[in-house]
Amino acid sequence: MAPKGKPGARGDDLKQEEILQAVVIADSFNVRFGPITQEKPRSLLPLVNVPMLDYTLDFLASAGVQETFVFCCHLADQIRTHIRNSRWGRSSSSMQVRPVLSDGCRSVGDALREIDAKSLVRNDFFLLLGDAVANLNLKEVMEEHKQRIKKTKSSVMTMLFKKAPPKHRTRCAEDNVLMAVDPNTNRVHHWQKTVLDKNLRIPLELWEENPDLVLRQDLLDCQLCVCTPAVPPLFTDNFDYSTMDDFVRGILIDEEILGNTIHINVVQDSYCARVSNPYMYDAISRDIIQRWVVPQTADGMNIIRSDHVTQCRHNVYLSKDVSLARGCVLVQNVVLAGGTSVQTKTTITDSVVGKNCKIGANVKIKGCYLWDSVTVEDNCVLEGAIICDNVTIYTNTTVQHRTILSWNVKVGPDIKLPSNLRLQAQPQVDEFADTAVQDVPDVTPEYGSKSRAFPFREETDSEDEGEEQLGMFYGEVLDTLKRAREENISTDNVILEINSLKHAYNIAISDVHHGVIKVLIDQPLRDNPDKKGPQLLTVVLKHLDSHLSLIKNYIKSAEAQLDCLHSLEDFAIDNEVVSSILVKVVHHLYNRDILDEGVILKWHQTIPDMMHEVEDHKRIRKQME
Repeated sequence: MAPKGKPGARGDDLKQEEILQAVVIADSFNVRFGPITQEKPRSLLPLVNVPMLDYTLDFLASAGVQETFVFCCHLADQIRTHIRNSRWGRSSSSMQVRPVLSDGCRSVGDALREIDAKSLVRNDFFLLLGDAVANLNLKEVMEEHKQRIKKTKSSVMTMLFKKAPPKHRTRCAEDNVLMAVDPNTNRVHHWQKTVLDKNLRIPLELWEENPDLVLRQDLLDCQLCVCTPAVPPLFTDNFDYSTMDDFVRGILIDEEILGNTIHINVVQDSYCARVSNPYMYDAISRDIIQRWVVPQTADGMNIIRSDHVTQCRHNVYLSKDVSLARGCVLVQNVVLAGGTSVQTKTTITDSVVGKNCKIGANVKIKGCYLWDSVTVEDNCVLEGAIICDNVTIYTNTTVQHRTILSWNVKVGPDIKLPSNLRLQAQPQVDEFADTAVQDVPDVTPEYGSKSRAFPFREETDSEDEGEEQLGMFYGEVLDTLKRAREENISTDNVILEINSLKHAYNIAISDVHHGVIKVLIDQPLRDNPDKKGPQLLTVVLKHLDSHLSLIKNYIKSAEAQLDCLHSLEDFAIDNEVVSSILVKVVHHLYNRDILDEGVILKWHQTIPDMMHEVEDHKRIRKQME
């Protein structure tokens, strides 16, 4: 699809003004760093004592990008203020950084639709997130992209990859992808995320048409793309595109109809990774400390922020006003920021400590990230944890692997915290609850006699509000299918209407999968209340067959198939009639190539972690045996 605008918009005058542009999405649209990101956006969290966004912007400026739009959603004012007060806000900055604020976006797709609506990009542009750390030569990448689109007009995007084996520490398992690529042109012909589906499902006809295709699973997805101006309008035209994965799959599925293609560029001798979760936070921090991301190093990035840091032996970095007591040991890969003090007999290794921290005596810290103004009293053990600003860890406290202590938390003394723990200083509150929270304890004894800590739950939005939105969406889809039958509306128009409803009610694509499948079972049940057993089954299967094209439009990937199975399972738990025909329905969808055997087996082997319904889920799976 051609970009929006007047026919002569990309004429000679504009061509002369063409500049290197980038769009940075400064929001992750998830809570993988919860509860930390309730108070500060992920892109401003410190990475080796420097906000993540500064790494991204420094990389773009060093690579010659002249104009960058930073798309801000969650806590947008903090990001705008940070940019204004940083070197990017100065008139002397080599790169113009423009914050774009939007409160209503819930996904990368929404952000790109807004970018299209505001006509922000005029040329080919780089697209990345605000937690990217890299040292790529972007001018070479852009030049290769432009040479390609001169020869291949159909190419709308170049995705950057780096060669890295599957177990490489900067490869995040949830981002692993299997691709079928033409080695002669680097065109992508097949794309499959492997996190949910370990079975390879590649159409053999691809090799009939392209015998030179190779399978690639040895690549790290840099999650940095070069996009043509056609990309934002494609998101506008497809409301079901929420993520870049949705976009890539959509382009490949509709390739013959729309004629768009996607290519890759495998970069060499460069670094590029995203701080997509706490595991990657640790991996990338270590790479920065060990100087794998030159010029973005622990001393170099802090000097830019006027914090003079000295590199010592064994990758130990010290600010000039650090206080080290006699007998403390900094083993290796350690960064200490200004104003921090460390007492005697304390050992620190593979860790970062922020400004104005107080570390007591006989403390052991390994693989931890302490931010600013943290207090750790004597005889504590910390391993593999992220500790936010103003946290206090009282004497003789052990903090174990994969623990996050959010802002102002207090734990201890004389306590051993379990691993995989996330604590916040205030209890989680439902904003829409009928009664106000009262009697919040000053101390939470399970985390120590002086503690101020409450467990974090990922679901922070009002369940009632979410259920209401889903209920309204479900009712609208039911009405849409009923009207389609009565007025003989085409499947394509039904799909357009469902996509519009998804956007109107701000529904996740997984809930669309759930809703569509449930409606297609529910509708014949409502129309035939007197039918049961074989008669009802015949009606339901016939109804499914009449909507196969609709089902196939939504239930494509392994994730979507799992959504379909979970929807059928939940419906069967709540409805005995559905439970009685469930096995036949699943078998029918398998025979119609909607559900793959591997996905069915994966679903069967995994019981949801819902204590009050475990027996129901086991019963449903028993039926399928």
